Amino acid sequence: MFNYTQKDIHRFWSKVNIPYDLDNTMDYDSCWIWYGGFDKNEYGLFWLNSKSVRSHRFSYVITFSQIPKNMYVLHTCDNPPCVNPYHLKIGTCKDNINDRV
Repeated sequence: MFNYTQKDIHRFWSKVNIPYDLDNTMDYDSCWIWYGGFDKNEYGLFWLNSKSVRSHRFSYVITFSQIPKNMYVLHTCDNPPCVNPYHLKIGTCKDNINDRV
């Protein structure tokens, strides 16, 4: 789905604000906010191989695996700029519509 390098992954994470707990460990419960470009719906956009990809989708792929065909990456936090992979899950179009309601 995406062809990327370690350099692309480093560039991606450099555009994310990852909060840390008091003991200086990543806060996996909080949203990790994307600070790159955005689309009109406030979803982050990451430029990869001269194409834009939604940042939450790229976060999911580099953390877990490829996104199955015809599936969506949904936010459990309902926060479009969030790229915390632990706030993301795979779902169908119907799941996405029901989640918005």
